Amino acid sequence: MFKKFSQINVLQIVKNIIVIVALVVLIFFDINYYVGHSSSNNDSEATITSDILTEQIQGISELATTEYNYTNMGLYEKSNNVKVFMFETKVPLSTKSFIVSYDGIIKAGIDMSQVDVNLTDNTITINMPEATVLSHEIDEDSLEIYDESDGVFNPITLSDYNDFVKDQKADAKERAIEKGLLTKATDEAQSVIETFIIQANDLDDDYEIEFNIIEEE
Repeated sequence: MFKKFSQINVLQIVKNIIVIVALVVLIFFDINYYVGHSSSNNDSEATITSDILTEQIQGISELATTEYNYTNMGLYEKSNNVKVFMFETKVPLSTKSFIVSYDGIIKAGIDMSQVDVNLTDNTITINMPEATVLSHEIDEDSLEIYDESDGVFNPITLSDYNDFVKDQKADAKERAIEKGLLTKATDEAQSVIETFIIQANDLDDDYEIEFNIIEEE
């Protein structure tokens, strides 16, 4: 009996030692994980600099924030003119004309290579240019031509179509800007950049983000 009892005590002691060792190991790893995690967070906060923030922003290249979609229709008409004495007059049978309709899309945004960031204490100042038109495309599938009329002595050419569409695009761009396209794109760019910086660097409410819009000279 005594021998059997002793064996049971020894086994129990061994089991207790194993449990204690296991707990010590777990506590050790938990402490190291916590310390390491805290150190990592502190390091990440310590590495936030003006240069790093600027590099993050400029890595985006271009930021297209606003699209302006439109449908347009225009009349092209041109004649050969001759000067008779002091006056210009149309040459008979030389008038050519056509009507063009098409869909277009204008994208506006920021050239991110011109953005730089300054960090002073907990204030992040973002210097950025005003938004500009980044692209302006015509949907070729939407292009339709109506009521073509060649002048007898002045036929329609491919150059006529190209020049007319070019002028139409310029007018559409001007109308879009007048309707606030660039202002809207600038405002939306600020919102996107602010959100990006906060999320990319896991910033808290201690940081204040300010924008400085650099106007073109």
